[in-house]
Amino acid sequence: MPLPAALLARLKRRGILQEGEEEEVIAESYDDDSKTTSTIRKQASNAAGAPGCPNKWNPFHSCVEFCYDYWREGTPENRLPVEYNRRRLRMLKKYPLPNGWKEVYDPGVARHYYWSTETDEVSWLSPVHPKAIIG
Repeated sequence: MPLPAALLARLKRRGILQEGEEEEVIAESYDDDSKTTSTIRKQASNAAGAPGCPNKWNPFHSCVEFCYDYWREGTPENRLPVEYNRRRLRMLKKYPLPNGWKEVYDPGVARHYYWSTETDEVSWLSPVHPKAIIG
C-alpha cells in the first residue's frame, strides 16, 4: 500500500526516504501446496484428540504425546462412582429420554450426555429435565 503524499513529502524532507527509493513488496503464494504428507497426517490424527483427554473439546488445545500417555482411554464406564450411577439412573427414571435421544458416555470427562440423533443437539441432563440446556 503506497504512502499518502503528505507523509511521503515529510519523510523525504527529513531524509528518511531517498528520492529514488521504492517501496518493497513482499508477497506470498497461498496456492503453494508445500505441506508434507506427514504434517497432514499428524493434523488429521490430532483432530479428534486423545480419547481420555478432558481438554479435547477445547478449541485452543491440541493433544500432544502427554495427553495420549497420561489420559490414555479415559475412565472406563464400569469404574464410575456408585453415587454418580445412582443419581443418573434416578434422574432418568424421573425424566425419561424422549424418542430420538440416546445416552452417550464420554470417557474423557467421565460423564454421560444425551444426544438427539435427529437434530444433533446435546445436553448434559435429560432433555425433559427443567434445568437442561440443549445446544
